[in-house]
Amino acid sequence: MKAIFLIALVLLPLLSVQKFIHTDPKHMVQHVINPTQNKTKEEIPKNHFWNNVNGKNYLTIVKNHHIPQYCGGCYAFGSTSTFSDRVKIMRNAASPDIVVSAQVILSCSGNSGCHGGGASRVFEYMHLWGVTDETCSVYQAKAWENGAPCTERLKCSVCDAKGNCEVPESYPIYKAKEHGYIYGEQKMINEIYHRGPIACMIDSSYVEEYTTGLVNVTGKRWNFDHIISVVGFGTYENGTEYWLVRNSWGSFWGEDGFFRVVRGKNSIGIESGCNWVVPEDTWTNNVRNHTNKTTHAKKSRSGATHVLNSNTSCLKLDSKYDDFTSKSGKPAFEAVKNESLPKSMDWRNFTNTNWLTWTRSINSPRFCASCWAEATTSALADRIMIARNSTFPQVALSLQVILNCQAGGDCSGGDPLSVYEFAHDHGIPEDSCKNYQAIVPKGATCEGAHICENCDPPAPWRAWSKDVHKCHNITNYRNWKVSDYGVVSGIEGMKKAIFKDGPIACNIQMTPEFEKYQTGIFSQNLANVTANHEVSVVGWNVENGTEYWIGRNGYGSQWGELGFFKVKMGSNNLGIEENCVWAVPDVKSVGPYVEIEQELLSKGETITI
Repeated sequence: MKAIFLIALVLLPLLSVQKFIHTDPKHMVQHVINPTQNKTKEEIPKNHFWNNVNGKNYLTIVKNHHIPQYCGGCYAFGSTSTFSDRVKIMRNAASPDIVVSAQVILSCSGNSGCHGGGASRVFEYMHLWGVTDETCSVYQAKAWENGAPCTERLKCSVCDAKGNCEVPESYPIYKAKEHGYIYGEQKMINEIYHRGPIACMIDSSYVEEYTTGLVNVTGKRWNFDHIISVVGFGTYENGTEYWLVRNSWGSFWGEDGFFRVVRGKNSIGIESGCNWVVPEDTWTNNVRNHTNKTTHAKKSRSGATHVLNSNTSCLKLDSKYDDFTSKSGKPAFEAVKNESLPKSMDWRNFTNTNWLTWTRSINSPRFCASCWAEATTSALADRIMIARNSTFPQVALSLQVILNCQAGGDCSGGDPLSVYEFAHDHGIPEDSCKNYQAIVPKGATCEGAHICENCDPPAPWRAWSKDVHKCHNITNYRNWKVSDYGVVSGIEGMKKAIFKDGPIACNIQMTPEFEKYQTGIFSQNLANVTANHEVSVVGWNVENGTEYWIGRNGYGSQWGELGFFKVKMGSNNLGIEENCVWAVPDVKSVGPYVEIEQELLSKGETITI
């Protein structure tokens, strides 16, 4: 039955649209076990936002489906963000954030790829087959009809330095347990309050020029062409009720990627039709998809035989930093006293909060020796989260901009400290300005659309279409800078730096043995260390008397302990204690975020059309 259903979806006629294809509610695919609750409005709080539930943010990162080329994939992003947020809610915002792959949905779910689709089919695909996460299959703004057909490698692959891309021996899989369709204010607030965000269709023509305020457009005939995620609802002091909505047009759009719509009036058609989903718990027992073991018998769990071969390094250390200590000359963490250091410190769960941003993979959709940029931007994004007290929204820094600007290197390797020098002098935009493509494009520069862009329709119908890159630069984006940066080494110095401000990036020698790492405390003492890889160190702990570092690698969730590892402390395993870099984010330089709270606009001013 599953095969017949999937064939039926694939053979659906393609419609000549660029965005969402509206489906009659009577034909919505559903798999309902526990229907939406039906409490009255009076029984539900007037304000409920999943970006701030008792001070905790349950939303995943903001994305942009219009880059690196235009793709009408709003339905994939509205659905996957809804699913990912609900996973985060079910896991009580525990580390790591699980961000499922919109690319798999575009290529495999039976919708019309970059030319539209519906949330119902997305969730049914997740129910039948499951979906991988973003580290398995990064977004390419392509689909089955224009260059990204549905294959096992598309769903999850790891590429090595020789150019081989293989399916990992196993990788995490995420499925929908049930899903359904609702409409109307009462059912929407019930579903959002009790289980999480929902994916809804709207007429986007009324929000294309939105910057801030409350959208109040009623009494129109709606042209449903867009899917967004409704993540909360509230009431102003004057009694005006509204929805809080996440778009997928980048964090530079609207109110940091979000907008507000008047509630109870079906403004822009937002109450006409929504889809909800309940994720199946596949993470507690680490449910994984296992590929052909005969084919991959000689391969590591990460997929390719060796991501870094003996002649490859993703580090090219610049000698100009040989005697460098810090930009300021006196790092603040040096004031931390040894006796104040705790026995364990793990930013994945410190004060019962996950302070880390999402996990990425540098080796998909092609090999790029960008560890030097990934580890440093990952550690810096984590430090921004810490400096902002883990408040909404989560920040994801653009690794691709570092490559485009060649801020220390390129896809053949680079210098980690150069990234922080660049952040100090120029700043780094967010990932929704330039998402990771694992390549330095021909003619890339460090200005204009190579720093932050948005692309316009149409989406190409074929992979070889010339009418692809109709993109323009964006100027009103957040640019994250650092106030200080430097180097640190040794156990005490590393602990102080991590304890004071957050994760740091460290050189290691990635050995064949460590590439095969799966779990536990790794130990490999090398007589002579040749640093060839960069990782982020996020904390330390002790187990049965053995102290160890906790780190994050840029190989994705299919590697190690969902992308993380433990390395024995004290014997300089893999050279991890020899050379680390750090940076202090200047969170005030980007200005305040839009505070989406009830008291923000007590008068509830509106944009009325």
